[in-house]
Amino acid sequence: MRHIGRATGLALTSLLLSSVAVWAGPKIVSGPGANAQCFKPWSAQTKFFQWERKPGPYRIALVNGFVGNTWRIQMVKTAKAFAEQPGIKENIKEFKVVSTGTDVAAQLGAMEDFINQGVQAFVSNFEPWGGSAGLYLSTQIFEPLGGAMRALWVIYFLLVAVMGLSLYLSYAIKTSKFGLGLIAIGQNEDAAVVLGVPAPLYKALAYSLSAFLPALAGGLYFFKSAFIQPSDAFDLSLSTEAMVIVMLGGRGTVTGAAVGAYLYEELRGWLLTSETFSNFQLVVSGVLLLIIVLFVPGGLMGWIYGRWPRMKQVLE
Repeated sequence: MRHIGRATGLALTSLLLSSVAVWAGPKIVSGPGANAQCFKPWSAQTKFFQWERKPGPYRIALVNGFVGNTWRIQMVKTAKAFAEQPGIKENIKEFKVVSTGTDVAAQLGAMEDFINQGVQAFVSNFEPWGGSAGLYLSTQIFEPLGGAMRALWVIYFLLVAVMGLSLYLSYAIKTSKFGLGLIAIGQNEDAAVVLGVPAPLYKALAYSLSAFLPALAGGLYFFKSAFIQPSDAFDLSLSTEAMVIVMLGGRGTVTGAAVGAYLYEELRGWLLTSETFSNFQLVVSGVLLLIIVLFVPGGLMGWIYGRWPRMKQVLE
């Protein structure tokens, strides 16, 4: 049990450290540092941010919002040419440009993708975590629990407990004032703020709670496998399967998440052991997601509630 606590503690510690780093933020300074006429403040209340200087070489990303006018094309070409100049090129490890047009959502998505790539590069090359090779645990850590087999059963029941806690917490939040605030934010954040919902606080709490239980599960997963590598945290198939599970069971429902996870894992196990469909697991997941979105957008629980409305009081 001591080793389980240690593995879980490592996961939680890394989560807390990352949270502190995020909340630290840049310094607020006065005025632009150079070319004051070019970077003239919009108003007297305009703030300027200053981040701590870090040694190069640097990764630079430019998200271009519109490519239909001449000056933006010149800007992109000038930036590329500047990055290739002697004395500058040595300080730039990577320079990326993405043009997204006038779609604000696409611009934000491109920025988020750049950030995710940076996080993945950091995790994959952070030597205290084993770098790209990952971390290993000796099988001797299972001995205090009576061997590997008994340790697996202990971890299994702990994971069941984490799952039960997750379902209970989800239900408690959904039926609380906090949950109603989150629903309001999801539908229209500006209107929710006008009505008195503290959107920044509620979103911060939602992100923290949604990271806490996965951190516990991640610690247990690490302990069970005695091995973990950076690619495990950036596996696209996990995100796809999570969407399929939620949509299959019924989005917006607590019971649906549990039912969807059970049904999908049963289907996934059958596909992986099938000689015919073992290599088409993700294809089947994608087709299943498409069918649900087109024909049963409410998922299984939505279909049940539609036919028997009183079941919502029993199952939810």
